[in-house]
Amino acid sequence: MTTWVRVHVNAGKRDQLRPGEVVGTLLNTVGLAKEDIGRIEIREGFTLVDVRAEEAERAVRGLSGATLRGRRVAARLDRR
Repeated sequence: MTTWVRVHVNAGKRDQLRPGEVVGTLLNTVGLAKEDIGRIEIREGFTLVDVRAEEAERAVRGLSGATLRGRRVAARLDRR
């Protein structure tokens, strides 16, 4: 069974962020495999991305400082 962890990214709908941009960054910049990425939920001011637990820290490190929609973003593990 796969364990998923949620990553919080500080960009969302108001930044006109689209799921494909998040996936592209995780695949091409961070180096995750498509299977490592789960559900993406874009909300008004932030985005939640499910990633495999074993890749969560890598995803956070790779997304932090990445540019999405012309904006440098910060990422962290979601505290829910």
